[in-house]
Amino acid sequence: MYSFVGSENNRIATDIIGNSCKQPIILMHGGGQTRHSWRDSALILAAQNHFVISVDMRGHGDSDWVTSQDYSLQAAAADIEKIISGLDVPPILVGASYGGLVSLYLAGTKKYPIKAMVLVDVVAKINPEGVKPIRDFMQSRPDGFFSLDEAADSIAEYLPHRKKPTNLDGLEKNLKLNSLGRYIWHWDPAFMDSTETDKIYMELSFLNEPIDIPAILIKGTLSDVVNEEGIQHLTDIIPDMEFVEVDKAGHMIAGDKNTDFQDAVLKFIKTTV
Repeated sequence: MYSFVGSENNRIATDIIGNSCKQPIILMHGGGQTRHSWRDSALILAAQNHFVISVDMRGHGDSDWVTSQDYSLQAAAADIEKIISGLDVPPILVGASYGGLVSLYLAGTKKYPIKAMVLVDVVAKINPEGVKPIRDFMQSRPDGFFSLDEAADSIAEYLPHRKKPTNLDGLEKNLKLNSLGRYIWHWDPAFMDSTETDKIYMELSFLNEPIDIPAILIKGTLSDVVNEEGIQHLTDIIPDMEFVEVDKAGHMIAGDKNTDFQDAVLKFIKTTV
């Protein structure tokens, strides 16, 4: 683990892998996840001779919970800008859900040049009806779980299309033990207040001018976070955006169909580097 200093003097934890002289790729996970969600992706991208920085977004994983309790896109983007400012060449941003929204914010402000952008099941105008079940699940167990197996059962009920894992080591990285000995999610509950759908809409309302960088939207066919209205709106902002659907994948595409997801990402990146 390597830590950067964020915009509020907060620790931003990362995993860094690959050749630092090659194309940098910044991986940003979705809300409620951690950098470990990108474990396989990071290894595959590094094996393709890229320089990969996988980030724990503020308030998630090993990154600090900020005292301001500000988890807005602007605040998270300011953390990522600290990383980008130290790179010699513009990075490729790969962002899932919340990480994708932060990517859009960064690309839209044009403060730092971005080489290309991979948006994973997210658009500027996300579908509130598709987001609601996700937010409901994230807030459903504030007291946590008695065991990892209980947490796995809860996830299996929420994601019936995904087989319950027999090895729970990966799940353990998304949880931590509290003072009562219960497993709670490894993210700050204050995150939910900053990321309500209407606040996301307001933060991205400045996206009026075209974003002229290579971009791809990868959508899971089982997810309704992204609908036709959202796709059309994003196409108006990014006219040359590519679009790929991954069959039998939900909102967390990399976890559902990682091989298909990686194929789409690698094919796109190969045309941009």
